[in-house]
Amino acid sequence: MLTSTAALTVLASLIALAPPALADDNGKLIFNNRLRSETVDQEGFVRDAEALTTRLQLGWQSPQWGKFRVQIAGEATYALNESYNSTLNGKAAYPTVADPETDEVSRLNVTYSGLPKTEITAGRQTIALDNARFIGDVGFRQTEQTFDGIKAVTTAVPGVTLTYAWAGQVNRIFGHKSPQGQWDGNVHILNAAMKTPLGALSLYDYVLNFDNAASASTGTYGARLTGGVKASEKLVYTYTAEWARQSDNGRNPMHFSVDYAAVSGGLTRGPLSASLAFERLGSGNGVAFQTPLATLHAFQGWADVFLTTPNDGIDDTYAGLGWTLSPGGRIKSVKLTAVYHDYRAARGGARYGSEWDAGMTVALDKRWSAGAKVAMFDGRQSAMADRTKVWVNLDYSY
Repeated sequence: MLTSTAALTVLASLIALAPPALADDNGKLIFNNRLRSETVDQEGFVRDAEALTTRLQLGWQSPQWGKFRVQIAGEATYALNESYNSTLNGKAAYPTVADPETDEVSRLNVTYSGLPKTEITAGRQTIALDNARFIGDVGFRQTEQTFDGIKAVTTAVPGVTLTYAWAGQVNRIFGHKSPQGQWDGNVHILNAAMKTPLGALSLYDYVLNFDNAASASTGTYGARLTGGVKASEKLVYTYTAEWARQSDNGRNPMHFSVDYAAVSGGLTRGPLSASLAFERLGSGNGVAFQTPLATLHAFQGWADVFLTTPNDGIDDTYAGLGWTLSPGGRIKSVKLTAVYHDYRAARGGARYGSEWDAGMTVALDKRWSAGAKVAMFDGRQSAMADRTKVWVNLDYSY
């Protein structure tokens, strides 16, 4: 099994012995340290969760050796304050913060580039496609999601980027010690991205068949279009439209065929941006559209109420505002974000609740960044628990 604190120790020692300038001919150092506080005040729990965790990513990407390149990296998460339910520590009296203490080999792969305009990567790796709504690395959580398999990316067809990947194991954010930490089976990922007069178009087909997660075994195909119109030097209109269809596959005990749809429109004027969007994850035969391999935190609100889609599906209507500042001096940029969500059942229209999200990201320089954000979910019109979550983080990347 590719997991152990000893592996990370050996990796750190090897990098320490490497040439001092790990760049260009010597390869590239992979180093990131994230310190984060996450607090959760959730209805139904007497105690609030208070998680203070630090995550270290350490590794190395080799220079190009002929037609090959190697990448190896590990990550470890440590809890400085473990007053939360990590899903592994047995502290069920607290709300969940899905950042358990764990250590993983997060990348161990070799890339071959001997074919024209094509790269083939075999081994443990991250995969993120389009906006990560279906296939992502879950980079928000301390432990990333990785895939054990093979991926080929080619631009041999002019104007088209074609990606195919197969994975026999998905290593999830819960860590290798969790019963839900690894899903085994066969995952086939096919994505074709191209530029059209209307914008960037992606056509995809994702086929999931898991031995130990039968309900997540599905087949999903669809299309996504994103584009923009420059009205003036400072004003740009943007738009997105996406549709997908999902049905049962492999060992899934349910039989269904359900739709996904998303549309959005926005505008950007200088440092200001605004958007209005709608997303539906449909329902049929008592089963809702699911996206288990997505970077879920980025969708349907930061409070993470809908990581699993309710049986009646969900309609998410939301509006957002953004403002990016460039103060200069020691602060490179400041990005402010605010979003309001209204949640209803896709089938029947029952009200699930609403949510306010607000965040700030500060880039101090190319290596240091900091952030803070809050999510407030109000589920009083449904059986869903109210909750407020607050995050503060400091990141360093080499």
